[in-house]
Order: sequence, then C-alpha cells, then structure tokens
Amino acid sequence: MADDDEEYEDDDFEDYEDEFEEDEPELPPAPPPQPPQQTAAAQYPQSTGHGGEQNYASVRLKNGPSAERASKLLAGPLAAALPPGPPPAAPRPPAYAAVTPMPAKKHIIAPVDTAQRQLSELRRVRLQALRGVLQLRPVDIVLYDSPPVSEYELYQRSADWKLRSKLSQTHEDDVNEETQTEEIETEEQLCQAPEDLASQAKTSSLTASTSVRSADQLAASAKRLNRFLRSAAPVVEALCAENALEASGAGAGGGFEPTSSLPFSKRVAKLKLPAALGPRDAVATSFSADASAVLVAYSPSTPPQKKEGKKKDKEPLRRAMTSGLVAMWPMHATQRPAQLLRCVGSPTVCETCSGMPHVVVAGTAEGSVQLWNLSEAPTSHDSITLDAETYALRAPTYCSDAAAGGYHTTPIAAITTVSTDAGATETRAVTLASLDAAGTLIVWQVLESETAAVDGTDYGQAVGGRVRLVKSSAVPTNATRLRASRMPSHSSGYTPTHASSRPNGDGDELLPPRTTCFQFFPDDASRLIVGADSGHVLHVSRYDAARQQPPSFSAPAEAAAVTAVAFCATLHAFFLAGRADGSISLYADDDAAPLRSWQDFATSAIVHVSWGPVRPAVFWAFEANGMLHTFDLCDRTHEPLQSSQLQLPRADVGGASPPPCIALGARVSVRRSTPPTCLLSTNCAADGDGRAGGEVEVHLLDERIGSAQEGETEILSRFLSSL
Repeated sequence: MADDDEEYEDDDFEDYEDEFEEDEPELPPAPPPQPPQQTAAAQYPQSTGHGGEQNYASVRLKNGPSAERASKLLAGPLAAALPPGPPPAAPRPPAYAAVTPMPAKKHIIAPVDTAQRQLSELRRVRLQALRGVLQLRPVDIVLYDSPPVSEYELYQRSADWKLRSKLSQTHEDDVNEETQTEEIETEEQLCQAPEDLASQAKTSSLTASTSVRSADQLAASAKRLNRFLRSAAPVVEALCAENALEASGAGAGGGFEPTSSLPFSKRVAKLKLPAALGPRDAVATSFSADASAVLVAYSPSTPPQKKEGKKKDKEPLRRAMTSGLVAMWPMHATQRPAQLLRCVGSPTVCETCSGMPHVVVAGTAEGSVQLWNLSEAPTSHDSITLDAETYALRAPTYCSDAAAGGYHTTPIAAITTVSTDAGATETRAVTLASLDAAGTLIVWQVLESETAAVDGTDYGQAVGGRVRLVKSSAVPTNATRLRASRMPSHSSGYTPTHASSRPNGDGDELLPPRTTCFQFFPDDASRLIVGADSGHVLHVSRYDAARQQPPSFSAPAEAAAVTAVAFCATLHAFFLAGRADGSISLYADDDAAPLRSWQDFATSAIVHVSWGPVRPAVFWAFEANGMLHTFDLCDRTHEPLQSSQLQLPRADVGGASPPPCIALGARVSVRRSTPPTCLLSTNCAADGDGRAGGEVEVHLLDERIGSAQEGETEILSRFLSSL
C-alpha cells in the first residue's frame, strides 16, 4: 500500500482525467427530509459481505458520473485492497444544517506502468542536463502597442453608435458646357508617293515585306558596324604604326636612319617633297596630338614652265605649284608624304585638331584660316602623279577669308586647340583659337555633320564639305592693354624703349602694337597669355569685361619683344617666356615679376621655347641662328645642360632664308609596357651640310631626354617653390 501511495504522489504522474468523459449527472427528485441520525444510514447501507451484499465503496461509486468504468477497476486489484465491512460512522451534522450537501466529485487516476515511469525518468534527467547547458537571456517583446490616434478617430470612438451620416445633393457638380464651334469635317484619301519620301497613309493596311524588313535590319547592322570600326580603327592603326616604327628602328625600312649627328638623338628621318613640286621652303612644322604623324607647311613655288600635254592633266600641277602646301608624313613610313593639302596663299602655321585627328587647320600670311577634312574620299579632289605615285591634291574644305568683315586682316601668328567637347548626336564640335599679328584673337567652333549640309550664306564652305568653321567670338588683346602695360609706374620700374612703344608728342604711338604668340591656361580655357613686341606678356580673358590680375607680366631688364611662351606640362601655374634679346624668364601666374631669368647664354633671338613633353623638368630653347639649348632643372638650374648648333636652311625661293622652326611631340604607346617616345622635328640640318630649305628632319630622342625620371616632378616642385 505504501508503494501505491508513492506512485500517486509522484510529480511526473500523468493525469488521465481528460480521457474520461463526464456525463451530466441527472439529479433525482429530492428525497423527503430525514432525521439527521438516519442520513448516514440511508446514504451508506449496510453490507454483510459477499453473495449479494455490497460494501460501502460500491455504494459510493454508484453515485458518481463514471460508475460503469469505475466498477471495472473495483473488480481488479483495488477490490482486494479495500477493507470489508460497514463504512465508518459519519460525523454528526450540526443542528442548524437543514440541507444535505452534494457529494464532491471524485476523480479516478489510472496507475502508470513501468514504461511510463522509465520515460518520465528519462525526461527528468534530460531536463536537468538541458538546464546546465542552455543559457537564458532576456528578450524584449511588444505585448501591447497603442499608437496615437487622430482627433477624428477619437471623435469616432466617443461618438454615439446611434449617429448616422446623411448626404444631400446640391447639384453643384452638375455642369454642362457647350461650344458654338462646329467640328471640322475631314476625309482621308490614299495616294501614291515615291519611296524616298518615307511616308505612308494612315489607313493603309499593307505591311512591310520580308525583303524590306531584311533591308532595314541590314542597315541597322551596318550602322552598328560603322560605330565599332570608328572606335576600333584608331587603336588598330596605332598598333600597326608602332609595329612599323619598331621595324624601321631595327633597320627594316620606315625612313629612319640608325645614326644621327645630334648628341641626344638615336635615329633621324629626313622628309623630302617630290622634286616635281618644285623648290619650296619649310616655314612651319608640328606633330599630331598622338605624335603619329608630322605636319610641314611649305611656301608656294615658282610657276612651272609650259609643257605639252592635256590641260586637265597640267591644271592640278599648276595649282599645286602656285599655292602653298601642307604635307603630312606618318612616322612609320617617312619615305613619302601620305597627304598633300593645297593651301590658298602662303601658310605660316599648321595644326592638327586634337579632338578631330582627321581635321587639319592652317593659317596664312593673308589672314586666312583654312581647314581640311582628311576623311573625304580622294576621288572628290584633283589627283596628280609625282615620281610614279598618284596623290590626291586636297583642296580646303573651308576658308575663312570668303566671309565679309569681322575676320583676320593681318598674318596669322599662332593657332591652337582650346578644348574638345561632344555636341549633339548629329554633330561634333572642337574649339580653335587663332591670333593675328594685329592682336585680334578669334575663337572658332569646328562643326562636323553626318551629312553634307550646304549653307547658302556661307561662301567659305566647299561643295559637299561636312566640316566648317563658325566664328564664336573675337577678343581684342592689345587695344588698351598694351597702353596700360607700357606705363612707367609698372612694378618692374623701367621705361620700354621699343619703337612701337615710344609715344610721340600727341601721345599717340608711332607704330601699331604687334602680337607674336599666345597660349591658353591649361586649367582655365577662359584665360590666356599673349606675347607682344613691347616686352610684356599680357594676361587676357576671353570675356572682355573680366579684369585679370596681374594685367601683364613685366620683363626682367630692357623691354625686348616676346617671341615665345609655354606653360609647364605638369605644374600649370608656371610658364616660360622667350624674348628677342636671347633671354628666358620664368613666371608664376599670380606674380607680375619673373621668378627667375636666364641671360647671356644666347647670341640671338629666341624663336621657340617649349617644355619637354615627357620630362617635366626639361625645357628647350631655339635661337634664330640655329642653336638648340636643352635645360634640365634637376641637374643644372643656372645654365643649359647641352647646346647643339644646327645648320640653317638655304633659301630655295627668293633671296631670304626661311625662318628656323622646331616642334616637339610625345608618342604614347598603346602597349602599357612600352614607354613614351619623344620626337623633335626641325627645318634645320644637324649634320651641317647646308641642305635646301624644303627638307625637314625628325629626330627620335634618347632615354636621357625622352624618358621620365623617378621623382622628377617632386624635384621640380621644390625648386619652383624655393624661388
């Protein structure tokens, strides 16, 4: 019995109370009241034992709701456990108990077997093990959330549920509008039109045939192919040119000789025009933007003698002989020119547009700015045969002197590309600037269209040309600026002695001022510096109302004409100015006085000054007598590192020899492993043979001058900061 009590007292004992269905007890009619002493006897009748007699346990189970199920349990082990005999006497109720209480419901809990006890033990052991492993932590949860409500919602909550909303119609939205205009009667008719009008009736139900759709797809594919070739062609061309240039350097042709008399030159190529074009003087030279080609401008030749032959064959040659020429040589094939451009007049400068490599521009002594489009078909121009080679003699696509008024009237002193920007989808624009000797700066827009658009009011454009010049603005650079810069109260404290700056008794100038060169600020295309014959470098803005500080940059000593200016390629706040007295001055863009000057190293006027295109601390100076000076500010800061004498060209046309000219260019390789190559072109001879003036030499510079040095920019910056 003690074992049974322990089983019933076990905490893990499962309650099977829910498995027994409880029936609602049917209450019998209330028995008549009995005396208190008979209540226990009536409730628990006597039992005399077995054989028809009942014990008190069976009598109690009959009054429960599950008597039938409990009786089965009494027939088992529980029946033997109950004591036989009459039930114990019930306690005597108090005298005031008038109502007999209902008996309490008894719940029978089934005993558990051995398997359930083992399962309970396993659960208990597992629970204790989990309590030692699991770590509980507090978790924040939202049990109740009451966001703020609006006043209308509060009103709805507090309003009486009996309130109802009512609507009324006032006919305010019942608006009728009418007009007196009658509808226009239309009628669609079909008509036949040519295919090139690209029009079709709206009501036509015809669809494009398979051939038409195929033609449209082919046209779209051709456009995509053209765009791809237009972008990939320069890369392929550059790679081919580099391969050819390397092959020419190895002695496999290309026109470059393996030796050169110039100390810093590795190889040299000599450019010569065909003899049939007559004797000419090379007056200007320049490299393309990527230095893959060199341009040379030639003066007109003497008219040819009359020869027998057809007039149509002699006319192109006659035009070429009586006009100036601009020839283009590729660097990988310098045996003969690749392009011959006929110039109307005598060219003074030539340039390749950096944003449009197929566009060449040149200025003439007559004040004309001429432009050529190299992408035009050669068959649209005259052709001439020279030394068994057929050339296309390209005429200018545009000439500025055909327009009336507002353009240059004096020789063009310099031309440069200002900036490049992408225009609309149908046009591309490049900005050019040209300066004449009178000091007039004109800014041009070079416009290129996809189709040949003819402007009836622009007589300078050739028929069928797709490129033209449009005047953007004109900036006078020396009307009042030169007079202001010549005042004796300038910071330099000297009085100019140049003839053009000597005033007469009335205060007017004896000679008009002249400008010789100009260059735009690399970081600001709205500002530029202009060299004048007064000895000052003018600080000019493209917008005439803007006042720049300082207005001009003074000369170190006596006023000598400024002949060349050049900005530093890496440190854009510094520039050089070469003068006719053979001196060179270094300026900062915010100081009117020169930071440093180099004098007494030259015996003639400086005609060209330029910073090295590859090495930032190297600059070049070229004298009028053919002396070429190389300065290296990392090695020597007070004198040239090297000076080389070049032979001036002989005069082929007229009595005067052509002016010496020089140009520098840097060719950046498409292959990243190949360093940039520095090139130099000049119309002077390095070997001193006194050759003709029409020949031009192109030198490939060695690594000492043509390759960048480690830390060179920092050394130059420290040197300039110390001045």
